[in-house]
Amino acid sequence: MRERGAGSRRRVDRARGRPQGPSRGPRTPRGGDERSTDWIFGIHPVREALESGRPLAVVQRAREVGDGRVHEVVRLAEARGVAVVRVPRVQLDRLAGIHTHQGIAAQTSPVVVSTLAETLAETSRETDRFWVVLDGVTDDGNAGSLVRSAVALGATAVLVPATGGVRPHAGLARCSSGAASRIRWVRLTHPASELAELRASGFRLYGAVVTNGRAAVDTDRHGDRVLLLGSEERGLRPAVEELLDARLTIPTTIAMPSLNVAAAGAILLAALGNVAPRPARESRCGPDT
Repeated sequence: MRERGAGSRRRVDRARGRPQGPSRGPRTPRGGDERSTDWIFGIHPVREALESGRPLAVVQRAREVGDGRVHEVVRLAEARGVAVVRVPRVQLDRLAGIHTHQGIAAQTSPVVVSTLAETLAETSRETDRFWVVLDGVTDDGNAGSLVRSAVALGATAVLVPATGGVRPHAGLARCSSGAASRIRWVRLTHPASELAELRASGFRLYGAVVTNGRAAVDTDRHGDRVLLLGSEERGLRPAVEELLDARLTIPTTIAMPSLNVAAAGAILLAALGNVAPRPARESRCGPDT
């Protein structure tokens, strides 16, 4: 059923013989709207969120704002390892709606995002670590599906670039059916150099490519390894692709020569994952008669 807007409400008023009255301005966002549940607006609220250690996915600042207080909050965000993105002021105006943003806003995160150094230290005693990198994946639906597949197939960390890719926020958490809270999140500030560091520490880097790769069916599932998945349009960045130990591809028919990143990622995650088969369930039915 189509939701009635302000115009339909005015028509109902006329039918009842009541004065139409002036049109309303922007409404306060409802609870299900990401603007009210997923964003913090204004200098002081954003600063307080940063100082309290609340997980934040990104800070957006208006390009046209020269307020020194905004610069202070930006420096604080950078010191906390939170990605900062410069956007046109009109973009913040649209995002904030009726809220006053003062040239700065922060998107909250449903998870804690760590640095690569922190994650390596925290997992140093683990064996057969299996992680996935989303290098430029921007669509929440694809990312959410990939995170769900990663959790189901044994990956224990998702690595994302600080800029130019998806961020863990409430919308993505919904797309992942809650899986986003069941896996580590790692922010890569300098993806190419940090992935080179990861490789030097003993991880094998496997990347998804459309052509000139090998099938993943015989890939070794043991040891520390990372699956890299590129953007929906361009694939892996060249500087990242150069670091790969192996390029993996999925054979397809001529009728459908490629898969989207969510489908391809799920297949490769299954090929590289280390999930033991579940034991068969006993039948509740009695013996055949």
